[in-house]
Amino acid sequence: MIEVSKELLGGNTAGIEEIDPIRSTWRVRFGRETGEDGAQTCLFADFDHRPTDSELIHLITEYYDTECDTECEWGMKYKDMVVNLSFENKFNFKAAFDLALYTQGKSLPITFKLWQDEKTPVYWTFKTLDELTEFYMAAMQHVSNTLNKWWAKKDREIMRLIDGYKPLTRDKIEKGGEQ
Repeated sequence: MIEVSKELLGGNTAGIEEIDPIRSTWRVRFGRETGEDGAQTCLFADFDHRPTDSELIHLITEYYDTECDTECEWGMKYKDMVVNLSFENKFNFKAAFDLALYTQGKSLPITFKLWQDEKTPVYWTFKTLDELTEFYMAAMQHVSNTLNKWWAKKDREIMRLIDGYKPLTRDKIEKGGEQ
């Protein structure tokens, strides 16, 4: 795994630049952000050679996939409580939802552990199929929205760094390619 760090942006905001020609050190900058104070920062990683397109894609994808996973897992709120969408919890939520649908709610009530804050667990009991459906659909919408957000960020950064990288959508493919 390549180490990614954050720096304040100065005069040079190039995506890929050789920062030390003697040692052949190359810096890749991505993820430009403006803070509340107006200061601009970006992420960067250094290479001991000019990175290939494949290495750039791997760097951006690996970094943003980790950020996406964290937001998917801890970014959902339900009734002002934090929901932990770990792999195990997503499996358990789906199993409970499927069973409740199959039994037309006869498997309810069911209790899940949610969080008021990092030190206060809340044992929330879902009593009706409608209530469980609302929760499960909100969880799946959160995951879908989070994936779409981070996929877009990854694609924007990769397109900025690599000539010819052009993601397609189903609509474009069905219309015969890029329009």
